[in-house]
Amino acid sequence: MNHKESESNTELNQSHLLKEPQRIELSKYQILKALIPVIILGLVVLVAVLQNDGLLNWI
Repeated sequence: MNHKESESNTELNQSHLLKEPQRIELSKYQILKALIPVIILGLVVLVAVLQNDGLLNWI
């Protein structure tokens, strides 16, 4: 392996190491961002169903 190949492999490894944590953080953030409206909608539906059943008279 010559010097140029070694250099490009080092750059490849460094860029891979730099990208990996960012990709993980981004996917966690995207999942959280996607789940918030689902959770809110679920709570609204739950409250509406319970209120309709007469179990939540205080709202």
